[in-house]
Amino acid sequence: MADESAADRRVRTKDALARACAELEDRRALLRETGAEAVLDRLLSVVRSGGDVEPELDELHETLLQCGDAAGLYGDGLRGPGARPDVLPAADRADVVFLCPASRCSRLWWPDESREESPTCSLSGEALRWARV
Repeated sequence: MADESAADRRVRTKDALARACAELEDRRALLRETGAEAVLDRLLSVVRSGGDVEPELDELHETLLQCGDAAGLYGDGLRGPGARPDVLPAADRADVVFLCPASRCSRLWWPDESREESPTCSLSGEALRWARV
């Protein structure tokens, strides 16, 4: 995407990681059915090692599209401009939110009083960091 600025690319990458995280098991099931699960495993490995995830995100996005997922990881306009998973605040939410431990993804998790343990990242397995909103 030549017209995309570096800042836009970072947001796009964070949002794609957020989608991968939010829909991890559904994506894994689709990829398992088509024999392409290794693509997801490569992304998870890079996330856990702290490396540059863009090549793996691009590969996973393309693989998902080939497997019949109409939106892939980047959405390709199907979710509307600026649509992001789990990032819109609700008025009845707490003033604390859990965020990506490495600030690599845009997803957030609202505290859940029914959970006693701290939430963890679906991709890296690390404990989420909390922040005040």
